[in-house]
Amino acid sequence: PDVSGIGVRIAIYAQNLLSFVPAFYALVDGKVSFDELDSVETQAMTILITALALLLSAIIEAVTQDLSAIHAGIILNLSWMNNTNLFIYLLLYIHHKAGLEEEQDERPWGWNFWWFVMRNAMQWKKNKVQKQKDEARP
Repeated sequence: PDVSGIGVRIAIYAQNLLSFVPAFYALVDGKVSFDELDSVETQAMTILITALALLLSAIIEAVTQDLSAIHAGIILNLSWMNNTNLFIYLLLYIHHKAGLEEEQDERPWGWNFWWFVMRNAMQWKKNKVQKQKDEARP
């Protein structure tokens, strides 16, 4: 398997490190616009497709030939690294949906704040589902 080669690993390392650039650029002004969010989403999905292709090639390699434990470990580590881009997108999405740019000085950054945002999002979803059920009743 060629995934253990220096070229493949450097390409994936560079791709993942460069994925932080749009995220930092989006946060420079303290606001995450819809276009910035869309750009980071597209980038995250592209990298996730690369991770999926890497995993599929490893599965095919394991079925058709012998995949060594070293190569399987390298593939899993590279795939895990590729999946961190989704976490970057999640943080920017929460920042955008929470409206942090409007009241940035009044809301503290911390675990309590993130818990508050996620709890409110789940409550909103629950209320929306309940409203749809109520409207569906005759």
